[in-house]
Amino acid sequence: MTETEPLMLFDADRPLVRAAGVHAPRRLSFSQLSAFTQCPGRWLTSRLLDVPPDWQSPLVLGSLAHGALEAAVHESPQVNAPDWRVEVERGVERIRARIRERGWGDDPLPQGVTRPDGSVVTDTDWMDAAAGRLDGFELDMALGRPLTPAATERHTEGVIDGIPVSGEVDYLDRSGDVVDWKTGRVPSRPSGRRAHADQLRVYRMLLGDEGVRVASAADVYVTAGGTRVEADLSHEALESTARWVGRTGRAIGRACEARVFDLTPSPLCPWCPLARVCPVARISGVRGRETAGCQPFAPSDPRFAVGRLSGTHDTGVSDGKEPRMTDTDELMALMSGGTPASKPKPEAKPADPWASEAGRAALDKWGVDEPEDKPEDKPDDKPKAEPKVKPKAGRWRPSDGRPYDAPVINGSLNVASYAVTHLELTAAHAWRYAAEHSCDPHETFLVWLKAQWAVAQSVWPELNPPVSGLAEGRPDPAGLLGWAQHTFVRDADRALRDLLDADSTSQPGAATGQTALDCVTDAARRAGQALQAARALLDA
Repeated sequence: MTETEPLMLFDADRPLVRAAGVHAPRRLSFSQLSAFTQCPGRWLTSRLLDVPPDWQSPLVLGSLAHGALEAAVHESPQVNAPDWRVEVERGVERIRARIRERGWGDDPLPQGVTRPDGSVVTDTDWMDAAAGRLDGFELDMALGRPLTPAATERHTEGVIDGIPVSGEVDYLDRSGDVVDWKTGRVPSRPSGRRAHADQLRVYRMLLGDEGVRVASAADVYVTAGGTRVEADLSHEALESTARWVGRTGRAIGRACEARVFDLTPSPLCPWCPLARVCPVARISGVRGRETAGCQPFAPSDPRFAVGRLSGTHDTGVSDGKEPRMTDTDELMALMSGGTPASKPKPEAKPADPWASEAGRAALDKWGVDEPEDKPEDKPDDKPKAEPKVKPKAGRWRPSDGRPYDAPVINGSLNVASYAVTHLELTAAHAWRYAAEHSCDPHETFLVWLKAQWAVAQSVWPELNPPVSGLAEGRPDPAGLLGWAQHTFVRDADRALRDLLDADSTSQPGAATGQTALDCVTDAARRAGQALQAARALLDA
């Protein structure tokens, strides 16, 4: 890569990214190993780019809460229920002292962070929010008895399966009990609990090499009433974790040497800083799209580009554990009450999970028609079919782009666009309303769209585009998509539904048929008036 090339170059054909100027860490922490296992591309981002925190950042609040717990345990462990707001302030000073001592690190209270409304987040705001996470937690919840501290934030390092590793043990009791404070939710999936247990096993191995006896190790979730989740410290579990550390650490070394990293899309993509620039990011759902839209790096950022990488690449990344199940595998396991079958080799054609009796029952339950047989799956004893007629105008091939992209791109329908999402959710609301009020769902859907357009037109006539055929109940698809992509259309729908929900005459059983549809129209009139009042304040 030359100096004129982008910092990160995404492969146009494969889920890979190439980077310049990245070096493998001298020692790896558990968090680095875990991040690389989840997505090497996201791990790369943390090495190359400064990602500014946003308000309510779990990393910032978690760090402040850890500082408060350290201060409480270190300075006054006999106080079982301390004033957590005071302890947060003490924790900030402890963190700052540690930064001064080692000569590097970011201040625990980020500056210049703003809320969505534009107001600046103060130091007091950060500390109040962190104290809120500790509200109700008492120290004896960690072990079920008063603590006898031996160390807090104890640095430890060593070599595991040939990989230099370091860590910071949150709390070590004189009894040999290790505690890792957690400020998030207790993981609902076994994979999440297993990953946290891996972290404790890493601490157990590092401390053991330093001659420190560890009797037990557990995650303690301070935001969940002090819930304690024990880690398996058996010989077999420790060996499994050691193999994972070795394989992942060597994979990091190979990737850094080649400067090429895999991209692993998952439901976590919306929370990745690369959500808006990664071509394989998996963004779905309203919350996911809103979260992705707040990520700091824009597609126009010159540090990122999409091209083609020469040669082949295989990082050989493995976490040393059983293969991860896909959503379909998990669904089939739930339906059959058993364990998903082992995955076929990559070269083999995977079996259709919906071909089983349980799969067909699931499709029928959810009202999904089975796809027709593909031509190559049919016996070859019939005459060849006539050439297929090209789809008529107005039909698009589906594609999964980004929410901010146009709804239709080069003849493909971007099913991830805001427009498609809005139309799908509107249809769902219309179907529910129709069922509750004995209306025709298709007619209700059209009435709802007309109401949304009328609200938008009454507030933002300069921006609200006309939709040909909507008034007659036959809206032009391209015009409908272009209109539904606008943010003010979604705002109009929210206002419409809020006022409709508050109207006693539109409640289930109060109105039916045409009367119920008239309630939607009346709610649209009132929603328009309400939003006009908001605009009047802005225009004053």
